[in-house]
Amino acid sequence: MNLLERLSLPSESVKRKKPINYIYNDEYLFKDEFIGNLPNVFPIFRKNTYVSPCARFLNGLIFNSFQFNTELKFSWLFKLYLKFFFFLTKIRRITKFDYILLITNSKSSYNFAHWNLDVLQKLEFIDQIDDQFLISKFKIIIPNDHTDDFFRKTLEAFSFDFYFQKKDEIISAKYPILLPDIAPTGNYRKKYILKLSQRMRNHWINKKLLI
Repeated sequence: MNLLERLSLPSESVKRKKPINYIYNDEYLFKDEFIGNLPNVFPIFRKNTYVSPCARFLNGLIFNSFQFNTELKFSWLFKLYLKFFFFLTKIRRITKFDYILLITNSKSSYNFAHWNLDVLQKLEFIDQIDDQFLISKFKIIIPNDHTDDFFRKTLEAFSFDFYFQKKDEIISAKYPILLPDIAPTGNYRKKYILKLSQRMRNHWINKKLLI
């Protein structure tokens, strides 16, 4: 089994219990969420690609759609391209790697909830792959707009090789892989979110003991 197969996940049906503070009048907001389906996940490998200064995965000048966790509206895409071309005027360096892995998405810099469910959950899944020697060859790219302290502090719980992209930097790689969300934004895969919870608990307990 190669790495792309290891980074794939089958679809999964989920059933959710109503929360303790559930109010019947709010049912119209949540009725479609009690039973759901998490789709298949397949990593994306594309040659001749690079990572823009705003940490977007491009094929030539085309953004790879799998890194976005919302519907791409024209107005939003237009703003993204304006931002991309603005960043290009600031380029001062090109950094080359053999292997890179992209795990963030279009909203992972917004707040801790998106970071936790969209990215950290994904890292927990990657950490469960049985060939960690192969995984260790990859630089995991963290975009330059992920600047809050909680990004770096939570990444300390993992032993991957992270690379924090600079604002004036384009990254290219011989073997770039983009891992889409393993669950639609706002959702999670129970197996990995529970392991992530345990990891974070142990990490902060151990860190406190060392102080």
